[in-house]
Formats: sequence, C-alpha cells, structure tokens
Amino acid sequence: MTIAEKQAETAANWADSWARLTDDWLLIAGWATDNWVQLAICITFVLAFLVLRRWDRRRQQQDAAVRDLLGRSHR
Repeated sequence: MTIAEKQAETAANWADSWARLTDDWLLIAGWATDNWVQLAICITFVLAFLVLRRWDRRRQQQDAAVRDLLGRSHR
C-alpha cells in the first residue's frame, strides 16, 4: 500500500467518523429541541393561566369596588 493510498484511507475513515459523530449530535439536538419546544409550550400555558387568573381577580375586585360605590351612592 502506498502512502497516498494510506492517506486516502485515513481521510475516508476520518470522514466516516465525522459523519457518524455529526449524525449522533443531530439526533441529540433534535431530541433536545423537541423537549425544549414542549417545555416552552408548557411554560407559556402556565404563564398564560397565571396572568388570566390574576386579571380575573383584578376584574372581580374592580367590579366589587364599583358595586360598593354604587351601593353607597344609592343610600
């Protein structure tokens, strides 16, 4: 085997190893991305729930304050 053939074989082995490593990392990145997306969606829904609950409480307090003012003005 000549030096050129050994270099070509080594280059092919490196390319194959790099391709396998890249594929593994892409699989890991895809799995992580799916999980991060799911986590982001869950966090978004939880935050939306908390904001809407707080908004509803505030609206109820304002309604009670208006009723109280109307009740006082009719006395």
